[in-house]
Amino acid sequence: MRLPEASAWGVLWRAPLPELLEPTALHDAGARIVLAGESRWALFSDAGALVAQDELSRATGSDAHLDAEHGLLLAADRNGVVIAWRLEDGGEAWRLTPSVLRGYRKDLIARHGRRLLLASHALPRGWRAEVAPADTRLEALDLGDPLEIEEGFLVSQKPLAEVVLEVRGALVAATSTLVVLARRGRLHVFDAATLGARSEIELAPDEEPLGLALDADGRIALLALQEREGVKARLQLFAPSGERLYALDVEGALAGSPALGRDGRAHVLAAGELWAVLPSGAVGWRCPLAPAGLLALEGSTLLAAQGSELVALDAQGAPRVLAALEGETLVAAPVLTERGDLLALSDQALYALRGRA
Repeated sequence: MRLPEASAWGVLWRAPLPELLEPTALHDAGARIVLAGESRWALFSDAGALVAQDELSRATGSDAHLDAEHGLLLAADRNGVVIAWRLEDGGEAWRLTPSVLRGYRKDLIARHGRRLLLASHALPRGWRAEVAPADTRLEALDLGDPLEIEEGFLVSQKPLAEVVLEVRGALVAATSTLVVLARRGRLHVFDAATLGARSEIELAPDEEPLGLALDADGRIALLALQEREGVKARLQLFAPSGERLYALDVEGALAGSPALGRDGRAHVLAAGELWAVLPSGAVGWRCPLAPAGLLALEGSTLLAAQGSELVALDAQGAPRVLAALEGETLVAAPVLTERGDLLALSDQALYALRGRA
């Protein structure tokens, strides 16, 4: 989507955050807006009314993952059971018992049609344990059609495939067709439907993943640490086939997934600056920003949540402040809705902004 042409942006509505909610992520699902934090989630209407809220267990369960296609919010509890809440009213729709339960954290819960993909890694075992076992798992399930539910639990699911890797500290990202796992010194690319191996991409032996992102065309952006002193890292872009398109050294890189645009640009944070890297691997521009979140839009426009300001940067990196929320700090990437409004999340409230001609 493109940012609508507007001479100014004004506040359409402001919804204060519920007590105990400290959100770090903002999701738009049409008639519903989801805020997710470390221990709780909240559901708002598109008019800013609080619909529901509930607890999460991010430390040992998972983050919240949106299943907008089926009107659900998915997350795992402390015991590894996947819970689906309805976006309509926040009520529980079903629970799922996967093969990997207690002692694992779900890094990815993604649903495409009747297929559910889970990525889990083992947690330290025992109260004195500091290092987790080298155990990362991918699991694909067929949920069935129609879904069969007994006493709140799904019973129609069938296992499709499972992959177990003896690695720790891996990053996982997926689209509807690809699953990519980044580990120290290597990238693994799997088919999302079968978990069959598509390719393995060899990295430098000491390259440790800091951030991983995929775009709609299956291109893979990897930010990997090379030297801890000075935090020297390398940004690399790969084609779905595994061909390396470029590699760029980045001094002072910060951990986090690169923001990929539809035009092939990758955006990363380094030493107090925001970098835009062109599809050729050349640096298009640098801007002295350190935003809490980024949103790449069509037309090479980038939205940044910078302090109390929502900033738009054009293809040349020229910044323009769209809105300033005085006395508040933005904490997540903004969202552009299908209606052309902007959603912004601060440490105090959820905002909807509308452009004026």
